[in-house]
Amino acid sequence: MPGMNYGLDKGFQVQTAVTKFLVVKHGTADQTCTAVTTLNDAPLGVAQEAATAADVTKGRIIDVRLSGIARCVAGAAITRGTRVRAAASGKVVALSGTAGTVDNVVGITMMSSAADGDHFDVLLTPGVTVNTAVS
Repeated sequence: MPGMNYGLDKGFQVQTAVTKFLVVKHGTADQTCTAVTTLNDAPLGVAQEAATAADVTKGRIIDVRLSGIARCVAGAAITRGTRVRAAASGKVVALSGTAGTVDNVVGITMMSSAADGDHFDVLLTPGVTVNTAVS
C-alpha cells in the first residue's frame, strides 16, 4: 500500500470559483489565485479545496499545493511518467509534443489515468517551461 504524500501547501485568497484538484494560476494581486482559463496557463499549483462564487465575495482563502505530489484531474487518458500541462478547464493533459511549442509544465504523472475526469497523482514541477522542439 502506498505511503503518505507530503507537499508544500500555501493559503491564497480566491478571485474566482475553483474546483478541488484542478490547477490554479496566480491572481491579479499578491497572495491571490484564480481558476485556469486558457490552455497552457502558467500554473501556480493545485487547489486542495473548492471555493464557490460566494466564497470569492467573502475573501475565502484556500490551500494550494505548490510542490510535492498532488491529486489532479486528468483531461484525457495519460500514461504514467508523462509530463503534463494545464488544459483550459484546469485539468491536466499531456504536453503538446509539437516541435517548436513551449509548454508550461505542471508536473510528471506518477500513475496512469484511463480517461477524462480520472483522479491521479502528479509530482509537481510548476513554472518549468519546456520547449518540445528540444528533447
